[in-house]
Amino acid sequence: GKFFSLKGSEDTPSLPSLASPGVIFNFNANRISSEGWRVTNSAYRPGVIKTSYQYIKDALKKGNAAQVNLFGSPTAPCGNGASPNCNFTKGGGYYFTTGKDLTLKQATFASPNDYVFLIDGNLNIDTELNVPPGATVIFAVKGNITVNKANVNRIEGIFSADGDFIVDGKGGSENDTQLIVEGSIIANAKRDAG
Repeated sequence: GKFFSLKGSEDTPSLPSLASPGVIFNFNANRISSEGWRVTNSAYRPGVIKTSYQYIKDALKKGNAAQVNLFGSPTAPCGNGASPNCNFTKGGGYYFTTGKDLTLKQATFASPNDYVFLIDGNLNIDTELNVPPGATVIFAVKGNITVNKANVNRIEGIFSADGDFIVDGKGGSENDTQLIVEGSIIANAKRDAG
């Protein structure tokens, strides 16, 4: 039959966007692509990166997501703030800090949970971060993300910093090993010049 998007060289169709108001295509919704793929309500907003701290914070607030403060009590995932060892095995969710940096010296995640971390400050990673199959971990950081290469060779997850993503080498004449990242790194997510 006739489709808006036809199969290409890889034997799969493209993904047409039908978000433009007033544009009328002479195909019904079931004949968009041979796979039924389409994108709707994806209006382009210049200058907005959807992994920035503020964007994710606003989206979670709009969705009334349950919030868990990382610090503040002995039962909080990172305790009362005296210990940088955080345990997230009780379940996923939306974790946050308010005006406080987070230094991870140990972090444990559980599957099949999804974790979103809003850090209103800087994130310092001083441990390997391993995300089990079936789990998702996203860090949206208002400041910088720094990885301590003296202790860290591998991190997994999505790391978005409104500031910089810094790999802090060992220094001196020692050669650093490669940092292996399984996931994504986004720097300058706030879109400031610099």
